[in-house]
Amino acid sequence: MKRPADLPAPAAAICESRAYHLVEEVQSHGVLLALEEGSLAICRAPANLETHLGVPVQDVLGRPLGDFVSPESLTRVKDATQGRHLQRPLMGLFRVEWRAPGRSPLGLDAILYRSGAWWCLELESPSIGAQDLSSLWADLVRELDELAHFEGPTETFSTHVCDRLRALTGFDRVYFCEFDEDGHGFVSAESRNGELPSLLAHHFPKTDLPQRVRALYLENQARFLPDVNAPAVPLLTWEGAARGPMDLRLSMCRKVADTHLQYVRNMGVTATASFSVAHDGELEALFGGHASHPHYLSYRQLVICKQLVAAYRSRIDYLRVRDIHDVMTRNDELIKSLSRRLLNSGDHIGQFVAKSRADLLSLFQADDLVIRLSGELFVAETLTPEVSGMLVDRLVALCDEKRSFATRSLSLLDPSFLELREAASGALAISLDEMGRNAIVLLRRQKVYQQRWSGSPDEAIVSDDKGEVGPRRSFLTYVKDVEGTSPSWTNRELETAARLNHAFNQVLAVNYLMRLREAAEKANLMKSEFIANVSHELRSPMHAMLGLAELLRDRGEGFSAARRREFAELIQASGNRLLRLIDDLLDIAKLETGAAEFCFRAGNLLEVLRQATTEVAPLASPKAVLIVERCEGELPAVEFDADRLTQVFVNLLANAIRFSPQGQQIEVHVAPTAQGGVLTEVRDRGLGVPEDELEEIFEKFVQSSRTKNGAGGTGLGLSICRQIVQEGHGGKIWARNNQFGGASFFVELPRVPPFQAKQP
Repeated sequence: MKRPADLPAPAAAICESRAYHLVEEVQSHGVLLALEEGSLAICRAPANLETHLGVPVQDVLGRPLGDFVSPESLTRVKDATQGRHLQRPLMGLFRVEWRAPGRSPLGLDAILYRSGAWWCLELESPSIGAQDLSSLWADLVRELDELAHFEGPTETFSTHVCDRLRALTGFDRVYFCEFDEDGHGFVSAESRNGELPSLLAHHFPKTDLPQRVRALYLENQARFLPDVNAPAVPLLTWEGAARGPMDLRLSMCRKVADTHLQYVRNMGVTATASFSVAHDGELEALFGGHASHPHYLSYRQLVICKQLVAAYRSRIDYLRVRDIHDVMTRNDELIKSLSRRLLNSGDHIGQFVAKSRADLLSLFQADDLVIRLSGELFVAETLTPEVSGMLVDRLVALCDEKRSFATRSLSLLDPSFLELREAASGALAISLDEMGRNAIVLLRRQKVYQQRWSGSPDEAIVSDDKGEVGPRRSFLTYVKDVEGTSPSWTNRELETAARLNHAFNQVLAVNYLMRLREAAEKANLMKSEFIANVSHELRSPMHAMLGLAELLRDRGEGFSAARRREFAELIQASGNRLLRLIDDLLDIAKLETGAAEFCFRAGNLLEVLRQATTEVAPLASPKAVLIVERCEGELPAVEFDADRLTQVFVNLLANAIRFSPQGQQIEVHVAPTAQGGVLTEVRDRGLGVPEDELEEIFEKFVQSSRTKNGAGGTGLGLSICRQIVQEGHGGKIWARNNQFGGASFFVELPRVPPFQAKQP
């Protein structure tokens, strides 16, 4: 025998292509009469009809049904064909009195359904219906009431139903098989008497039940095979009727496919029955029964089984809702607590993450997590920062309209993720906003375990050299090692993710609005301070200029030439001060609106630094401040606007000089970066900057609280520097306090600006 992988046409595809419901034979216990529309003439009947009903099949073909049933029975059939009292198979069970010539009437249970142009009347064989079933309906009422009030643990409910089904049917083994997201079956409950081995906790490959068969199981939710070894019986056709296969998808006695017969034989079973558990149009599970010997069930027994399964379906929904309600109530309380904690955290996101980590892991039964909130990345304990950031970006991009994405195996997305399986095999990503800027990624380690399969899943379907397919020969337990996957994320966990998303969204929105309000208040304050500063900066030199001009006008003749020259120089200095202020205001306006022009040329940054040092020398000399340059390694040639960068370094050096004590040293360190750019550090030994102001000092109109009193200026210098470095050159600028006093200002430039700046 060949395995599917060895075949030109996979055996599984062959199974999927077969129309199992189109047949011309029935099981030997079945009595199927195909009736013509209107006349109800018997057009097809099984060859062994006489065995069941005492009339040779040739004597009934072509004759009206009324010749063989009582008038009352004929009326019931006609009513059913006209839509009255007709329901799905078995649910529309009714009685028919069969009258064979020379024999006593037989009261038989019957079902009726449509098949193409015919009506199909199936009569229960007298040999099956002869059992004493008088107590069955009473049993049904009692069983349904018991199931309707079941309040035990959800996980034991299916076992309870298996016990009841086995008691009602007499099967040796009744099992409950659930289908997972991949379509494979798993036996999670069982009831048996010891005649057959246990199937509990065994997996069954999805190919055991092809998709076309699953569709049939949804249409006809009960199937019955009383004797796998009994030969099928052909349906004989009246000469005046159409021939060919019949659509018997709704039949209770349709011939079973040869592959399924072999499947049952290979399993060591003689009789089977199964009942579908459907949910939202999908086959969710099966209750199945097996017997080691021929075993017949009456239509009434099948009806009761279907009713019990329907009751199970209804009650299991209640039990699941009950369990989910209990869990979700606890989860909602935890989510509320997390939301309050996030709301009260303000800008201290790190503290929120530290306090909430254990709660978030507990909420989703996760092993680790990565969080990105308000621009900060809090990495997983078991992953590097680079991998943590990459995972957030990759998974958030896959989030659906509910802003979540779940997988139990990251390696299915990218084989390279397989090496992470000890730390992160499964992942649940929750995007907290549409852009994915805020996100939580829950991680689960791989679960290494052994699966028990009923026969080898790798040889579920086999084919011989002629291309004939068949089931696996052995159903002995096959143990398969499983790794590289984590436990699946449940629907309940996905619902929890949606609720957490909604709650955190609200908190983040509130925090955002609060920050906007604070920013607006701060902007108003800065504008007020700016107006005050600008007024002061304008008024001081203007007063000096006006006062000196008035002196020269009114008493100029009384001053010496040297004194008049001194006044003129003071007026010129005040004018230059005003001009610098106006230039700063124009610069920041152009830079912020993108109107500033840049002229990029490849060059050596040391030349710019030396030019800036020369320009600030007059400021350094009176304070005996020494500027020391240190270059580490050979600097690459980078592209920059020399005039603009000179402006940056003049500003940084001037600030360093202004706030350095008398006779101190300013160090300028220059070094290449790993990315081919240049990093410059200007280090002073002044007052430093409060830690919470290290970022704010680059905003417009902002001055450090330690230096602004009596320092003068408008608070525009560092803002201009940031615009030139970051917006103009695609670089970075930041500040940091030094361990032994003072502050360092860093400027990092790329080798080439990553965008085309405006050229003159």
